[in-house]
Amino acid sequence: MQGIKLSAFINYAHCSDPEGGHGVMIYATPDGAQPKVASIEDQQDFKFYFTQFKKAEAKFFEELLVTA
Repeated sequence: MQGIKLSAFINYAHCSDPEGGHGVMIYATPDGAQPKVASIEDQQDFKFYFTQFKKAEAKFFEELLVTA
């Protein structure tokens, strides 16, 4: 299994096996909220969840700036 940090709060772990690759994408914020975890089976899943998690991350930073 190989892990990679995609952004400040998004990580991806990839696992290869004889049937093909799959992975897990994790979105965790420092505010103590429950991490969001997505099973990644193909490139379409990766793109979908990365987009969703990036939107959540952008919203988090936007709210952080507003309260500062």
